[in-house]
Amino acid sequence: MHLSPRISELVRAYRETEADGRRGPRFKDVALALEQEMRAPGVSDAALVECFGPPDLWNEGGFVYFFDHESPGRNRDEWFFHLADGKLTASGYNRRGINDLSFLKTRQDWPRRDA
Repeated sequence: MHLSPRISELVRAYRETEADGRRGPRFKDVALALEQEMRAPGVSDAALVECFGPPDLWNEGGFVYFFDHESPGRNRDEWFFHLADGKLTASGYNRRGINDLSFLKTRQDWPRRDA
């Protein structure tokens, strides 16, 4: 998967201080940069998984990752990535619990590569 140099640098910084299950301000930096790049040439669902790993919640129309604006690991916020035909079309965030996400699949339902 090819990521722009700017995104690659932000992902590197994210991985140095945060990780899956401990997402915080650096996660937000990468997500905002991906949002800016989605307009051209486009960001794929595979690029999101490359940057952040499997989503916490998902379906074919989008991914949700839990994070926190200030302290990695608190997971008080959620970032939505809306997808169409495998491409990012919109994204945004809010506090967890505002939206009913019960219709989404969980990370445990994410397809395994070795299966």
